[in-house]
Amino acid sequence: MTPKPPPRAPHWIAIEQGWSTDPCDCAQLAVDGLCLAARPPADFVFEGQPLTIHRVEAVTSGARVVGACGGTSFVLELAARSDGWVEGVLSVDGQAALSFFLERPYEEYEFFPPGHSGDAPPLEAPGRISKRLTWAQIRATDWPSFARAGYLTVETVEG
Repeated sequence: MTPKPPPRAPHWIAIEQGWSTDPCDCAQLAVDGLCLAARPPADFVFEGQPLTIHRVEAVTSGARVVGACGGTSFVLELAARSDGWVEGVLSVDGQAALSFFLERPYEEYEFFPPGHSGDAPPLEAPGRISKRLTWAQIRATDWPSFARAGYLTVETVEG
């Protein structure tokens, strides 16, 4: 089954502020910005473990971020879709572990699991990325692939 984005158009701060009129352009700019922040030698930590980005690759559909954490390899694929959403798929040791749909309704990015309504609870979406791209956080209970409660966080290492 093909993952489905929330059943609404994505929200982009660039459109709200009048900087752009095309959600597809906004989605591509988001992919480019996220990849720029992830390029080596960026240092990150995930759940207390060093997370290393080996390379960021441009691919036909968008971009691929390749790295490792705690002896586990991962690939994050990002694609700007024709409906204006950014689709992301995280594979861990070659197996799809997490997929999501991303938008940037204000300074922070927000992302949702496939099939989500796209309505954020009163305070926050199920997944968020800071405006300065220094951390990403997901509420684990919103993704069935995580058999745990609480939040998972990736953050930059202060240097």
